[in-house]
Amino acid sequence: MDEVFTALNTASLTDAAIVWLPKNLSVETPIHLAYITTVKGAIVQPRALVVAESGSQVTLVESFTHGDLKDTYFTNSVTEVVVLDNGSVNHSRIQWENPKAIHVGKTVVTQGRDARYVCNAISLGGSLSRHNLEVHQQGSQADTQLYGLSLLAGDRTADTHSLIVFNQPHGMAKQLNKCIADDRSHGVFNGRIYVPKIAQETDASQLSRNLLLSSKARIDTKPELEIVADNVKCAHGATVSQLEEDEVFYLQSRGIDAIDARKLLKFAFAVEVINQIPVVSLRDRLIALARTKD
Repeated sequence: MDEVFTALNTASLTDAAIVWLPKNLSVETPIHLAYITTVKGAIVQPRALVVAESGSQVTLVESFTHGDLKDTYFTNSVTEVVVLDNGSVNHSRIQWENPKAIHVGKTVVTQGRDARYVCNAISLGGSLSRHNLEVHQQGSQADTQLYGLSLLAGDRTADTHSLIVFNQPHGMAKQLNKCIADDRSHGVFNGRIYVPKIAQETDASQLSRNLLLSSKARIDTKPELEIVADNVKCAHGATVSQLEEDEVFYLQSRGIDAIDARKLLKFAFAVEVINQIPVVSLRDRLIALARTKD
């Protein structure tokens, strides 16, 4: 955690949200940490610590919004998640800042033996946004699942930088990151998976899928695998594509006009990630947004 913005958040720390789950506690109701910026020109630096002790389970939602604020502001957030042996954290992170905001977020996760961590990171707002996500599997047989989606338009830029480090054998990880870029927007994904020699029998997959809707939009994607262990099952890949005119034509032949056909295809591309969100009300709201978004 030696990034400049993380250090700035630490230096500015005055208070923090702390979620601490005792051993073997299962929290049925999702816990929602809502960060709402309402002051023009504000520099907001929220901090959260989540600790799931052995055998505990929780669904956590973090949302970054702006109320009715239409002016520029800066959010610099840090969230630390510790999942101890046999614990489980399902974490949804929704970045929904206003179109003028700048957002930088850092999420650091440590997993113990047989610990499960799921992250659903959705980026919908901000003129410039970045999410740095680090996961360190410190116990064997840990399970990590990372899902990301960025919906970009105008001249927005959204970066996702991730790191998964296997420090013990028999670990599992699955990562799917998607980006839809329209107009003059720019999406960036850089995901790295590191498998040292100790991490034998690791099973990891990483996929970056991207959809360009404009000739002026850009996608930069760089999935990385660094493997030192010799008994692993690992794969990664990346695709950048446009809407297929044949698919649009097929839907038109079924009585759907061209505009609605394109919306439907974009929705189908995005909903795979949205469906991973376990909170029904939040998932339904995001599905409605993706279904109607131009």
